[in-house]
Amino acid sequence: MSNHNPVLKAGWFLTLILSPFGNTSLGLLVVLLGVLLSWRRGEWHPEIQDEAHWFFGALLATMVVSAILSPVRRVAGLLTLGYALLVFGFVFGAQWLATAYTSLRDRLVLAVVLGSAGSNLYAIGYYLIHRPERTLGLLTGFNGLGTLIVLYTGVSLGYLLNLRGGWRRLTLPYLAVAFSALLLTFSRGAWLGFLGMIATFALINRCSRRWAVAGLLAVLLVLAGVPTVAERFLTSFQPSANLSRLYIWRSTLMMIKDYPLFGVGAGAFMHVYPRYVLPGAPEPVAAFAHNLFLQVLAEFGLVGFVVFVAILGRVMWMSWQLARTGNVFYQGIFAALVGVLIHQQVDIPIWGLEIGGAFWTMVGLVIALYHRELGPGSTALAR
Repeated sequence: MSNHNPVLKAGWFLTLILSPFGNTSLGLLVVLLGVLLSWRRGEWHPEIQDEAHWFFGALLATMVVSAILSPVRRVAGLLTLGYALLVFGFVFGAQWLATAYTSLRDRLVLAVVLGSAGSNLYAIGYYLIHRPERTLGLLTGFNGLGTLIVLYTGVSLGYLLNLRGGWRRLTLPYLAVAFSALLLTFSRGAWLGFLGMIATFALINRCSRRWAVAGLLAVLLVLAGVPTVAERFLTSFQPSANLSRLYIWRSTLMMIKDYPLFGVGAGAFMHVYPRYVLPGAPEPVAAFAHNLFLQVLAEFGLVGFVVFVAILGRVMWMSWQLARTGNVFYQGIFAALVGVLIHQQVDIPIWGLEIGGAFWTMVGLVIALYHRELGPGSTALAR
């Protein structure tokens, strides 16, 4: 791909600067336009071949079958098209970005770090000015903001600790701002994901293990020591405080039983859910299953679930192999993915376009970085 495609570059800057604030759709449109221009010029030549690509193809094929069999075909068909654009634009686009624009990629990571810091400061400012029960992101709700903080704190942690000299000192103030914003979301799932992210980073990064463990202990002390936060955090493990999700999960299992192989179709969950509402359920309406794997089973069935797990398994394995090289940035990415997946067991912001775009961009970046660093003829860069 040509290194002189200003449309594609602009699309990625828009995507990665705005994604911490909760918007990726604007960048996606520009990225797709840039890819189309490259294709028309004969400059589009994907360089990476990976098993994950076959899994993505199988998933999209499964989604088409699910849409055809769906009780709400029109909705499922439109959402299938949307997911196809999401995968094409972000997963494959990120791979082209990492292979064609090596120096630009480094600047874009810096843009993500700055964007996430700005998003965190906005969330803190919003809380101080408006005094809501839970703070919000500029373009997303509290659970979506929580996912973005977990994802981009892990990435930023790896980036900042990979810097040389005094620049590393920015790590502590960045973490302080990120954790403050996270606390104000009062998103228990995001709190658990953040703990998982920090714990994972502490386990795999030997050089920074002491301060990472100290940071983990500090997080636990805040979660346990601030009364309003401690009360909220402890309810994470109390069934009585999570009745809504328990009812939704039981109803989702009933839905899966009726549509076992191909599910109800992409985006059809909220339309089919009213048929399965249990007596006494706190919420008669639910847009999502509040669990990533239950959502996949409900919408794409067992066939789609197997393919989806294969994608995640392949990507997490590649990310782990990158982390094992000792490169702090790669370790931050791996820790971020672990933290995000922990959060998605009780909330699934990545199921939507805006937050999903950020997640799937990271997936595409992992695939590209793995082949660049550990593919045939490549040498891992340990720092």
